Amino acid sequence: MSAVSRTLVPILLVPLLAPALFAGCAPVEDPAQSASAQPLTASSRTPLVSPHAVLTAGDALALPSLATSRSRPADPLFARAQGRWVGACDIIIPGRAEPVASVEMERITEPTDTPGTYTWTIIYRTPDGEQVRPYVMSADPARPGRYLLDEGGLILTNYLIGDVLYSDFDVPGARLLSRDDIRGNRYQFEIQVSGTNPELVNDLGGGFLVNAYRMNSIQRCSLRRVGHGHGHDHDHDD
Repeated sequence: MSAVSRTLVPILLVPLLAPALFAGCAPVEDPAQSASAQPLTASSRTPLVSPHAVLTAGDALALPSLATSRSRPADPLFARAQGRWVGACDIIIPGRAEPVASVEMERITEPTDTPGTYTWTIIYRTPDGEQVRPYVMSADPARPGRYLLDEGGLILTNYLIGDVLYSDFDVPGARLLSRDDIRGNRYQFEIQVSGTNPELVNDLGGGFLVNAYRMNSIQRCSLRRVGHGHGHDHDHDD
């Protein structure tokens, strides 16, 4: 997988698990889709995430206190997600009864000084050490239910429907569907990785095609809330 793909899929365990995640994928260029795509630009991002709000790996251990947001109206996503969560992630591929890999995961969600903007930090713990992935998640005031996930200027759109946050994006050679299901003190995080070349093509005539795509892997994480802020390690029951 190229260095560009590694950058575009920061929420996956790419350095550790790339062979399992992208098995069978090949980069595909679609000029028609590229021409019609409407990428987010600086003028279309609402709200813009201020540069000082983007964390570095070193900053992730010094997150702001939840006390700064207690007077703010509760956002439907952040009211569910804020706090510290720990658990494990499994990588599962079709045809295998057991995960091909597993890794510990921690997620920390806390408010920044910008209203409607929260840290969305992920920490993976492997035998080789920690991988800290600092993100910023912002609510879009112009589009209720839409959130923008920012990693140093790389923006992914997310949509809250009921209790579940969904995101749909692609990189060269793979399409990814993610879902964050947050209920009480339990957090289920899942990413489905599929190929971009049709595995089956059904020609129904008249130019009407129905394509089926290969599923390559699932990253499935089960977390529990252990605190409402960084450094608070008290367990909570459902």
